[in-house]
Amino acid sequence: MRVSLGKSTQDEVTPSEGASPLTANRRLTRGLTRGKLVVLLQGQGLLIMLALIILFFAMESDSFFTWSNVVVIGASSTALGIMSVAQTYVIISGGIDVSVGSMVAVSTVVTGILFSYGWSFWPVVAVAVLAGAVVGAVNALIIIAMGVNPFIATLGTMSLFAGLAFAIASGKTRVVNDKSLQYLGIGKIGTLPVAFVVFLKIGRASCRERV
Repeated sequence: MRVSLGKSTQDEVTPSEGASPLTANRRLTRGLTRGKLVVLLQGQGLLIMLALIILFFAMESDSFFTWSNVVVIGASSTALGIMSVAQTYVIISGGIDVSVGSMVAVSTVVTGILFSYGWSFWPVVAVAVLAGAVVGAVNALIIIAMGVNPFIATLGTMSLFAGLAFAIASGKTRVVNDKSLQYLGIGKIGTLPVAFVVFLKIGRASCRERV
């Protein structure tokens, strides 16, 4: 069988000399099947790794697929999941941001300090979001206005924002006793953690967007 690849969207396939039409069709079918499989698996490396990890832990522990364990995993991965939703749009648009963890650290430190000063829940949320927007604007200024590669820019600001968070907190641990924040962190709606429900709603809302 001779395969001729041209500019057309469909390959021209002709049976080689001596090959019966039935043999040529079988070879063509196998080739098309392999091609479809490659296209299906292409770009699915993360999903395959996730499936292998789930399979490994399911084999190692009988309690892995229990509802209580699923709830614990969902609650512990909420913060990372919410950051990943925002990061998805950055990556789809051709960028990258490795400073997102340090940006969250800045907002978290600001939140703790304001609560320690007696601020109520919603004003603290507003200022924390504003703090995240300000440090995000610094990244945007470096990348867009100065033309620095997004990976290099955010790699530098990652250390900068981490140091800024440490400086704002003065290296001290602060205890927050706000009831609304506690409900958001450890409260439950039915059997699901509140934070996980928030993550699901954010994920669902992001799926409706078109990039």
